[in-house]
Amino acid sequence: MKKFSLILSLIFLSIGLLGCQKSGNEEELDKEISKSNEDITNKPTIIGEIVRIEGGRFLVEDKTEKLSDDRPYAIWFST
Repeated sequence: MKKFSLILSLIFLSIGLLGCQKSGNEEELDKEISKSNEDITNKPTIIGEIVRIEGGRFLVEDKTEKLSDDRPYAIWFST
């Protein structure tokens, strides 16, 4: 009886461990997501100067990049 219980436990344990493995597609997707997150976090989208603060938001202007009509590239951020 103990031998039967041990064998049954090992079968359930191995099935459980095999069920938790990721497929090749899932692993590739995880790698792509990690890479895109690194790209986003390693490259700032705007580097500039805070030119206006209103309430809980602030306006940042990029001093190096201009729009086609020669206005500064700017974006509002809120906290």
